[in-house]
Amino acid sequence: MMTCAIPTGRLGKQTLDLLFDQRVTTTLIEPGRQLQIEDEASNLTFLFVKPSDVITYVTSGLADIGIVGSDLIEETKADIYELLDLNIGKCRMIVAGLNENAYVENDHIVVSTKFINTAKSFFKTRNQTVEIKPLNGSVELAPMILLSDVIVDITETGTTLKENGLKILDTISDVSARLICNQASFYLNRKEMDTLKERLSL
Repeated sequence: MMTCAIPTGRLGKQTLDLLFDQRVTTTLIEPGRQLQIEDEASNLTFLFVKPSDVITYVTSGLADIGIVGSDLIEETKADIYELLDLNIGKCRMIVAGLNENAYVENDHIVVSTKFINTAKSFFKTRNQTVEIKPLNGSVELAPMILLSDVIVDITETGTTLKENGLKILDTISDVSARLICNQASFYLNRKEMDTLKERLSL
C-alpha cells in the first residue's frame, strides 16, 4: 500500500474528486478531522497535510507520492520526480502592484511575497535587483501601505487584487497541480505508479 500526501483545502477536494471520478478509488473520502485514512479500494494510505508540506512529506519518504501545485515545485526546486500534470488547481503566478511605472522603470524593486526564490529568479531575468519582504498572508496589503512596490503571488480570478486596487503587471507562469513522487519510491513502486498515472491520464 503506497502512501499519498493530499493537500488540505480546495485543491485537496479537487484531488479527491479526481481520484473518485477516474475510479482510482470507489470510496467517497471525506477527511474531516482525520489526518490519515487507509483506503483499501485504491490500495493507498492518504495523509492530509498543508499544501506547503506535501513536498516535505514526499522528499522525506514519509509519502511515496503527493499532489502539489507547480508553484511550490518551482519555488523549492525539490529532489522529486514529477509524474503528471493533473490539470486541476489552475491559476497563475503573477506580479501585481498599484503603479506600473515602479515595475517598469526601477532597476531596484521591493517585492512582498512568500515565493522568494521564484521572485528572485524572475527579476534576475529582467536585470532588476530585488529586495524581498517575506509575507505569508494578506500580501495584497503590502503595496497599499508602501511596504513594497509590487507583490508576487498566485491568483485564480484576480478578484482580490481588483478589490484592493492592484493591477496584474506581468504573468510569471501558469500553475496547476502535479502528481509527484519520492525518487526512491519511484523505483520500488514503479508498476503501481505507472498504473496510477495511466488512470489519471484518461
